[in-house]
Amino acid sequence: EQSLVQLRRHGCTDTVKLRRLLYDMAGALAPPRAIPEPQSGEQSMDIASVERLRVTAKHQKLVRKILIQAIAQWRQELWLEDAQIEPILELIRRKIHNFEDAHQDLQHACAAKQWQQLRTLVDASVPEDPQARRKFQKHNDYKLKVVEKASQEGGNYTPSDLIRSLAYVSQASSVELICNKCSGTV
Repeated sequence: EQSLVQLRRHGCTDTVKLRRLLYDMAGALAPPRAIPEPQSGEQSMDIASVERLRVTAKHQKLVRKILIQAIAQWRQELWLEDAQIEPILELIRRKIHNFEDAHQDLQHACAAKQWQQLRTLVDASVPEDPQARRKFQKHNDYKLKVVEKASQEGGNYTPSDLIRSLAYVSQASSVELICNKCSGTV
């Protein structure tokens, strides 16, 4: 949790560290667990087992909380590409889907509210807020315009459409680059 707070300090976010945090938390995430149904003649657990269960539940609650905040920051505040965290999103979707196959609905899960928040975040495609929707659409329209990849035809490097569309990038005459170590030219 402190890692996420440090990443958000001063309104500046290191996206590489945020992505690393997301991968770490996704790796620590256990699948949803069904709320136990009361049974007659239940056997009580020993104190050590109860304590282990309590500590594990507390740990998982923190993992889900961090994932919720970090995914929200990635997708709704920073507007970063999902492609970079798609394996995480898919892992969470699969865990939720497997639980729903077995138990019909997330409301039957322990910590159902957190799991429902996670499902909303990983399944979100278009924001409902009109201002956020315009920003989302503008961002995705920009991504759709990027069609041409970088190329190196005829020995000349041509950057991708994305790079060429940046305000401070302009095409100049060709320059020969010489390596300091091997004296090779590019």
